[in-house]
Amino acid sequence: ACSLTMKKTVWILIKEMWIPLAIALCWTIYNLYEANTDKRSGLLVISSFTSSFFLSAWLMGQYLRVNKQIRTDDNFSDVKKRIDKMLDDFEERNNHLINLVTGGNGFCYATPQINYGLLCWTFTAQGVYPVLDVSVRFLNLNNVQEDTDIESLGTMFPTLKPIFGKRIHSWSASHESSNYLIFFWGRNGRWVQEVKWVTINNEIILATRLILGDAVFEAQDPVYVYIDPRYPGETPIRQQRIHPDEK
Repeated sequence: ACSLTMKKTVWILIKEMWIPLAIALCWTIYNLYEANTDKRSGLLVISSFTSSFFLSAWLMGQYLRVNKQIRTDDNFSDVKKRIDKMLDDFEERNNHLINLVTGGNGFCYATPQINYGLLCWTFTAQGVYPVLDVSVRFLNLNNVQEDTDIESLGTMFPTLKPIFGKRIHSWSASHESSNYLIFFWGRNGRWVQEVKWVTINNEIILATRLILGDAVFEAQDPVYVYIDPRYPGETPIRQQRIHPDEK
């Protein structure tokens, strides 16, 4: 092992010092050639060789030092880029796992329908990830004494068709103009939907909006809005919004 180390050391010295050695030899030969015959001596050889050798060796050392520093900086930059990419990939995968567990920014909304003389609700999920452990509660603002039990919808998948809910009422004239607040809970939080409609020839003309978090519609922009152009009532916003995950 000691012999191998010595060989490597000698090889590195030869590789790094042969240029200064060659420069010193050339300079020494040139000085001897230019000097008068009576001035050629061993002292001239030593002074010419040593001065040129140490100067060229110093310059070579500076070059090697700067070159090594540049390579070190480049290698460090490459390592930093790789670490940054690994951290970005880790964060992306971590967020993906968290969103799979919690449902991400997904939500679902309710839509009233009339089927065979009955008022029922369908529920549609929006977003990229399944919305987990969804529960819903209805509040009829036209009749606050109406049953408002919490119902479980389970897991909602955005890629599937709307599902029918359990909440069904007999259709009557009392439902021809309605105003509901619908409260949702899921593993990723809560959201609130406001639903208004009128019926024309047993067809529901709907206006609805949905916000995430607290039930204060004026405090934030809705994440979902649908207003039928035929809806005659007053609505704060007449536009269709798309969930951010679907952009």
